[in-house]
Amino acid sequence: MFKFLKNKFISIPLIIILLFVAFFIIKTSRGNGQDAECNLVKVRTGDLERTYSITGRVSSTNSTDITTNTTGLVKEVYVKDGDVVISGQKIALLELDQQSQLIEAKNKAAYLTMLSAYESVTNGRTALDLEADTAGKNLTVADQNRVALQAAVDTAQKSVIEAEDNLRIIKKGIYIGSTNALTLKKYSVYDQKSAELALKIAKENLTTAEQNLAMADTNINLAQKQLSLSQDKQKSSGTSLSEASANLKATRLAYDLSGPVVRAPISGVVKGVKVLPGTVVRTTPGSTAGFKLANIENPGKPLITASASEAEILFLKNGQQAKISFDAISNKQFNGKIIATNNISSANDNYEVTLELDDEVPNLLPNLSADIDIIPEVKKGVLLVPTTALEEKGDKVLVKKNENGKLVEAKVEIGDESDTLTEIKTGLKEGDSILVNFFDKKKVSESCEK
Repeated sequence: MFKFLKNKFISIPLIIILLFVAFFIIKTSRGNGQDAECNLVKVRTGDLERTYSITGRVSSTNSTDITTNTTGLVKEVYVKDGDVVISGQKIALLELDQQSQLIEAKNKAAYLTMLSAYESVTNGRTALDLEADTAGKNLTVADQNRVALQAAVDTAQKSVIEAEDNLRIIKKGIYIGSTNALTLKKYSVYDQKSAELALKIAKENLTTAEQNLAMADTNINLAQKQLSLSQDKQKSSGTSLSEASANLKATRLAYDLSGPVVRAPISGVVKGVKVLPGTVVRTTPGSTAGFKLANIENPGKPLITASASEAEILFLKNGQQAKISFDAISNKQFNGKIIATNNISSANDNYEVTLELDDEVPNLLPNLSADIDIIPEVKKGVLLVPTTALEEKGDKVLVKKNENGKLVEAKVEIGDESDTLTEIKTGLKEGDSILVNFFDKKKVSESCEK
């Protein structure tokens, strides 16, 4: 009995402590409403902008390197920073080492070989041009002869008809005994024989004229074939001439680049000259980049080529503004705009988009990766709600509206949307309170009611 009372006295204080702790927890969670998360949001008026994020690379810059693939010692430098040069102008003179001299000699021999081949093709093309010109003239003459011979056939046919009519009249006159109106004599057998002879001669003349016309047609066919053959030779020669010209240019360029004179690849302003007389120029074996002596800059805005998906390209148009950043240029963002879109998809079903930066960007290198945010349009002063507050049921779009602490479904008409917000056209007004997440099963928070 005493033991039982002792345990009872121990339990009562413990129960009191537990009740106090529970009361404190409830009071803290309910009494302090500012700490509870509000699950309502007010409909507000704001600006809706939809951003399309794509990636690309710098495809064109306003800077070009002056390089050489030779190895040797710089003897002369003809420019300094700030000088304006034109394409092909001398930049520096090198004294080539033995290996570079050997390469230059090989390239020179290749160039001279291609020059000889080009001249041979050019001379052959001249002869073919003359042949085609002659064939064309022969065809013109044959056409003109045919016109004259066709006229002769027409005349001969007319003569045959007249001779046949005259013979018929004479035969009839002999038969009825009529008189020739020209001779005032009766038609006779002699008149008939003369008319028959005239008809024979007219028919022979017609046969000769038709044969001459047929020969003219044959000559025209031959002239046409000769002209076609000559033109085919010209086309073939044109292809050969084009190939010879391309080969000549390629070998000349290789010869020039392997020589001791370094020239400006384009016109512009020289920047960053990094060699002096006495500087040793060395290229890395197997490298195609070459040794950089300086670079040339031009006024111009860099271009970026980006890739857009099927869903994105439908909303991208020329002139739309963009925010552009580069991994290689930290903490800076540049403005630009779309200047071209290619509506023909590539092999990976993406579409090419070309953008131009609004300003020049110093030291921007080709092929740098770029992150691009394009804003097709901004709708100002529209009613906005979180997209999560919406639910589609059939052809209806609903929200849960707070009316005196009770959630009531309300039908709305929506417009455009961004990644997180949707425009409300009808069904709500500014200041209305709605559930942030349509599928939130919690009751309206006390902190939202205050």
